[in-house]
Amino acid sequence: MNLNDIAIIIPSLNPDEKFTSVVSGMMAAGFTRFVLVDDGSDKNHKEPFRLAEKYPMVTVLTHTVNLGKGQALKDAFNFVYDNLPDVEAVITIDGDGQHKPEDAKRLADRLSEKPNEVVFGCRNFNEKNVPTRNKLGNKITSLVFRLFFKFKLSDTQTGLRGIPRKYLKDFAEKVEGTRFEYESNMLLYMNDEKIPYSEVSIATLYIEENKSSHFNPIKDSIRIYKPIIKKATGFKFIITGGICTLIDLALYTICMKSISLENIWLLNILCNTIARVISAILNYLANYKFVFCSKAPVLKGAPKYLLIAAGKVLVSWVIQTPVFNALHITGFLCTIIKCIVDVILAFISYFVQKKWIFKE
Repeated sequence: MNLNDIAIIIPSLNPDEKFTSVVSGMMAAGFTRFVLVDDGSDKNHKEPFRLAEKYPMVTVLTHTVNLGKGQALKDAFNFVYDNLPDVEAVITIDGDGQHKPEDAKRLADRLSEKPNEVVFGCRNFNEKNVPTRNKLGNKITSLVFRLFFKFKLSDTQTGLRGIPRKYLKDFAEKVEGTRFEYESNMLLYMNDEKIPYSEVSIATLYIEENKSSHFNPIKDSIRIYKPIIKKATGFKFIITGGICTLIDLALYTICMKSISLENIWLLNILCNTIARVISAILNYLANYKFVFCSKAPVLKGAPKYLLIAAGKVLVSWVIQTPVFNALHITGFLCTIIKCIVDVILAFISYFVQKKWIFKE
């Protein structure tokens, strides 16, 4: 695969003078196919597209209104697949000057070596020139993908991506989203379909602290994380489990202080039972509705969950009571030990519920 076999895709909304430099820079680097998407730019920002369209190797797709970066990429993918049969891969590039031509060529080289892999151009977010919001946002998202999907990519928000032709149609038709969330949804789809991928280190450029970006920190962050949270059952399990654990600990502590019993063993059993029964009911309903999104009747998994809850209580008693009696522990230390034990049991409970209770 050489540069003539690769199409450069650049979506843009209201581009400035940097856009023309991006296109000319890619041409100077040896790329010969370009699909530019005018995503509803106003009349004052049409000139960069008109200048680019004068070149015979450039095709400009125009949205009359702004449809979002995701839709712009989808339309470009469909255009390449349907109209450029000799193109073997595409490289997507942002039009704000933050991707160097030499980095695009590095992706092209990797595509030649690995024609079945999606290639990501990944930046180094430990460099000093990276704006704080970009650094935190990307590191958090990368951590979430690594922990909950085992998808290891150091730059989940990169716009520099090399995509073999074989994936274009699926990425255009099967990946949800029309705006900035589309690029994260692409990763989720790749993870589900086990699509191979690799990353190439690229320059980390933030021109004027990325002021030209149309990314809305609130709206677009919600769009990005909504499908991630929807798919990440482990993440949702931690949230609901954490809330129910706080309820459990609060009830346990209140009972320990409110109920008068000289026998610490009986007191611990009683307080544990009261707290666990209430928190278990709340936790089951949360897991049924929010975590595993079960479509079975609400009470179908209740007997199995009851067995797990009873088992957790039994294990908790067996572990805690001898320790309390042997060390004469009372009060707040009881709560601390209970918390440690419950965290360990929570990990076990998650996998049991996922594989047994809510497996559908």
